[in-house]
Amino acid sequence: MKDLVETFQQELGRLLTPFEIEDLSKTVKEDGIKADLIKEALREAVFNGKPNWKYIQAILRNWRHEGIQSVAQVEAKRAEREANNPKQVQASADFLDAMNLWHD
Repeated sequence: MKDLVETFQQELGRLLTPFEIEDLSKTVKEDGIKADLIKEALREAVFNGKPNWKYIQAILRNWRHEGIQSVAQVEAKRAEREANNPKQVQASADFLDAMNLWHD
């Protein structure tokens, strides 16, 4: 638990409040969520620019709802999402011709 608190404090750049520490402990002990999964939710929150406990809890709730229980499952879900989210879309020749009409 100490390692988890230290990781949070390092990533968030501040000390955790007693409430946050208590809630974090409850998440591990009562909810049965593994520390590595909580750390992954923390990383995702920091990556998304929302490094706060409420956002991290929402990530964990979403993962629980989706049946995600391990970091490997999180990574598989990310890979699936990236595969289904095309990076570039090709415009058809007809579309480009129609766009050129607006420039004339």
